[in-house]
Formats: sequence, structure tokens, C-alpha cells
Amino acid sequence: MRYFFHISFKGTHFSGWQRQRHGVVSVQEILENALQKVTGMPISVMGCGRTDSGVHASQFFVHFDAEMKPDINKLNFALPDSIVVHEVIPVSDEAHARYDATSRTYTFLFHTLKNPYTSELSTYLNTPILHPDKMTEACNWIISNHDFKGFCKTPERHNTTFCEISECHWDFPTENCMVFTITANRFLKSMVRILAQDLIDLGNKLISADEFQSRLAGKRVGQINKIAYPQGLYLSKVLYKSHVFGREIIPVISPGLTSYRNT
Repeated sequence: MRYFFHISFKGTHFSGWQRQRHGVVSVQEILENALQKVTGMPISVMGCGRTDSGVHASQFFVHFDAEMKPDINKLNFALPDSIVVHEVIPVSDEAHARYDATSRTYTFLFHTLKNPYTSELSTYLNTPILHPDKMTEACNWIISNHDFKGFCKTPERHNTTFCEISECHWDFPTENCMVFTITANRFLKSMVRILAQDLIDLGNKLISADEFQSRLAGKRVGQINKIAYPQGLYLSKVLYKSHVFGREIIPVISPGLTSYRNT
């Protein structure tokens, strides 16, 4: 029988979702070890995507095959506090956590006032944004764009660098914090972190509007050597084809701390 896990994780002390070699700890490895402990059987899981080291997920899905539905309470007891399973969902044997996903949303939290309580859950910028209006305007250019070769560190590893962006915007809930949200059918390696950093540089006039648009056109000059730090980045919502669940799975946890937005 195939099952989906609906999970969340704090990625601060993990190398990312994907199992790694050389003893580097990943979310996938910890989850598979907990499943084996609870079921007594080795179980491999397939995630809905990959995350960079230090990146979080307030909503993430994995699928796996098992003879019996694992006990969610025993599983959560076997997992560290940084990983939680919200729901175990029986699905058809053909359902796939990665390939049946139709869109993924990333939420990126930033703060410009140093705060020790948000240092692992939000990315600190040591300077305020001078021109947030330019960042907002550029989001419209991103939605109209399709080829994101200029925002990928390893475009040669992808069969295509085309992505369909359906949502892209900045929110500024307080003077000292801002939130970048982007939704697409797929993302390239480190694409969200590269886009966010370039937008921040645009807002601080470190690059011009013409330069940003040139990068959208795939004409970036030089290598990408500056990307946003991962502490504030969350995979926050994943949508699936209707046949997988027959309903939308609402995220249980919101990105970041409640106090963050009220600072």
C-alpha cells in the first residue's frame, strides 16, 4: 500500500531534504531511520522536492510503500523536535510525491533589525531596503518571464530551464521585516535564493533595472556568486493533481515565528 506523509521540518541543522553521503545528516535519512524503528522494516521515502542546507519546510510531502499504515504517534515520538508528521494519507499505488505535484510555493522571511529569536528562522539583512517599490515592480517582470537560466547555478544539469511562475510578490508587514512569496510549477537549483538576492540588490540600487531584466533574458554577466542566505526560506505549500488526494491539504504550520510578524 502506498502512503503520503504530510510533514514539516526545521532545516537549520540538516544538509537539506535529500539523503547525503559521508555522514552528512539529512531530513530524509532521519525520517527513514524513524520509520524503520517504528515498523521494524527498512522503508525508502520519496520527497516532493529537494531543499538546500538550512532551508525549512512548513509543508512537505513524501510517499512510501508499506504493508501497514505506520502509527503517527509512535513515529513522531521517534523523530526529533525539528521534524513532525501531521498526517498519514493512503493513496493509489501510482501516486507520486514529486511528479504529481502541480505547484510549489516558497516563502522567504527577512529582517533588518538584528533579533536573536529569529536568527534561525529568518534571514538577517544588515541594511534596510531603500527602494522596495523597485522590488515589487520587478515581480511583475518575473511572472511574465519563462526561462530562468540566468537564475540557476547549474543550468546544464536541467533538461529545461523553463518555469511557469503564477505568483510572485513582496509583503512588508513591519518596518523591519519583509516577506517574499513565489509559486511555480517547478524551480531550478537555488533559483529562489538567487532571485531574492537579485531583487534585494535591485531594491538597494546595487544593480539597475536594466541589469535585472538582462538577467531575466538569460544574459547574466559573470558567474552567480551571491545568493540569499537560507535561514528564512520555507517550502510553504505544495498542490497536487486532483486524483492524488481529492482535496487540498491545508498547511498546518505557517513559516517562521508568530512574534516575527509583530516585531
